[in-house]
Amino acid sequence: MPSLGLLPDSGDSTVVTPDFLIAWEQDRERVALERLVPALAIFIAGLGLGNIFEALGHPARAPTMLVFYGTEMVICLAATWLVRLPAFAGHARVTTVVVFVAMGLGLSGYNGLTGASADRLAVVQVSLLSGAAAFLAPWARGQAWLAILVTASVVLALPFMHAADGRAFPVIGVAVGGVATWAAALLLESSRRRAFLRTLQLSEEAEIAAALLRIAQTLDANLDRPNMLEVLSRVVVDVVGCETSGTFLIPDEPDSPEEHPNHAPRIALDGADQATLARGELLVLDYGRTLAAPIRREGRLLGAATFSWRHQQALFASRERRLAEGIAHLVAIANHNAGLLEDAQAASRLKSEFVATMSHELRTPLNVILGYIDLLIDGDVGPLATEQSNILLRTRHSALVLLDLVMQTLDLNRLDSGREPLHPETFTIADLLSEVVHELEALVPEGVVLQVSDHTRGRDVFSDRGKLKTILRNLVGNALKFTKTGTVTLGAETSNDGLVFLVQDTGSGIAAAELPGIFEKFRQTNNKGDHGLGGFGLGLYIVRRLLDLLGGDISAESTPGAGSRFSVRVPGCLIEVA
Repeated sequence: MPSLGLLPDSGDSTVVTPDFLIAWEQDRERVALERLVPALAIFIAGLGLGNIFEALGHPARAPTMLVFYGTEMVICLAATWLVRLPAFAGHARVTTVVVFVAMGLGLSGYNGLTGASADRLAVVQVSLLSGAAAFLAPWARGQAWLAILVTASVVLALPFMHAADGRAFPVIGVAVGGVATWAAALLLESSRRRAFLRTLQLSEEAEIAAALLRIAQTLDANLDRPNMLEVLSRVVVDVVGCETSGTFLIPDEPDSPEEHPNHAPRIALDGADQATLARGELLVLDYGRTLAAPIRREGRLLGAATFSWRHQQALFASRERRLAEGIAHLVAIANHNAGLLEDAQAASRLKSEFVATMSHELRTPLNVILGYIDLLIDGDVGPLATEQSNILLRTRHSALVLLDLVMQTLDLNRLDSGREPLHPETFTIADLLSEVVHELEALVPEGVVLQVSDHTRGRDVFSDRGKLKTILRNLVGNALKFTKTGTVTLGAETSNDGLVFLVQDTGSGIAAAELPGIFEKFRQTNNKGDHGLGGFGLGLYIVRRLLDLLGGDISAESTPGAGSRFSVRVPGCLIEVA
């Protein structure tokens, strides 16, 4: 790709770029167009009022006055019509100057022909000049021409007029008024130009900030996608306004295969270009049609972000240069974050695999231990003393608690890794409740009764049986854990849109302040009486996650010291009875 070298720094490029000059000219035309009609209306009205008094004081001048006044009105009407024609579009300022010069010449011509007072003409002409500078003209060049021509018309008309204090005074008055109004117009134009420039700069700042925010959001949303830079290129074309855009990364080793999923196609840069980009400077490539910005991280050149146009650019404006630098900086950050995310995902996968392996390895010997304990308790290897049976029962209880923790760890690992698909099947609620009670019988403490209340009337259900069983095992297991005496009730009933499971206990209960957070991961109650009961605070979190998969929800009510009630709703799972 041919290079034209380093992009020059144009300083305050917003002032010198053609775009600014075009915008400035258009704004001045707009102001002139907006003010022309009101200004002419005021002028014609004031001149008409003056003509009335002129006719009353000098009736002989009325015919001449009507000719000049009529001519001036025709000129004003013609001007207001012309500036709205396509052929005169963009010429409102020139038209305005021409009209006001005609007004000034008309005033001088009338007063010269009628032999009026030069002092009065000077006052009227200075008023005309002041009105043009203050009300109409936001430009100095037009006001200067108006002042020169008006002063010249007064000089030409002066021999035909009389003056109370000498003819030099009116000329001096008009000349001073012309210079003063020109200076005022010059200051006004300079002030407006600075304000206009500042407005453009603020508008550019806001536009660049919004564009870079959109780019950052795009990169953030696609950080873990292999086509991140392809998506970015499409957004960049829309934001920058170029025809094509590309992000090219330099490989760490020549001819090395791409390893990072977000690596873009490579670009060959010669040594001089790479050295320029490595210094953090912009490049103009492809005979002025492409702008390249360096992608750098910690002083090291990673690649370049390119922005291409079909036609050669005489000078890239501040907007394009700053957007290019900002986008390249965001790409450098995103590329670094993508690498960190990839490393984190790899570590997470390794952790998940380790947890799954460990959980399976723990579950196998636990099942063996429970099997041998059951053999001993059942007397298959000989009779046991009462004390020996009690010890084995307590051992079996602890082993079941540990197995439950292992199962929760496996469930959590599958949920967090996204490997928990739905496996719906047809079954009855009575069978499901029976399985849950059978698996938890060994965990029922002495003095606690586990009872079932099934009001589904044998209805068939189509849902994920395994996930529903896990939900109920965790809820009933929690209730048994926190209930020392009384009852734990597992109930089921139908509703209009599905099933409702109820798990109610007479245990220690949960404080009202803790209820909103009980479904969070690793959250346990602060009830001192419950300490030492074991668990990681995962059961209710797993319940909520599984219900999200099933499209259900859960609510909880509790009174400290009186027990808790959990209500699970699973919609759309009932099979209609024929």
